[in-house]
Amino acid sequence: MSWLPVYMRHPHLAAAAPHSYESADAVDALVDVLDRTFRLVARRAPIGVDAIRLRVRAYAEHARASGEPVERVIIALKEIVSRVVPPRDRTSEQRAFAERLVSWCIRAYYRAD
Repeated sequence: MSWLPVYMRHPHLAAAAPHSYESADAVDALVDVLDRTFRLVARRAPIGVDAIRLRVRAYAEHARASGEPVERVIIALKEIVSRVVPPRDRTSEQRAFAERLVSWCIRAYYRAD
């Protein structure tokens, strides 16, 4: 897999920290699915959480395999979510969903699923 700093790879992540490295493909896939999902959540439309959870799991597993500490992985995920929907613009449903994403990420990182 190709490795690039997040801030060089995806326009949504232009301000990401230079030390945060993830798989460019995993980040792109996660950003795309989160962008669509947060729009659905804002409209209170049904969402398929299995596909989203798989993307978050792939992201966390890849970061763990690359040796990234869990703290950086969580911060990077929160940065991704913040660029998709800034915290001040989130509905209560979106805030709850963002918290769920972090929980999934931690569980995947530690292989608790």
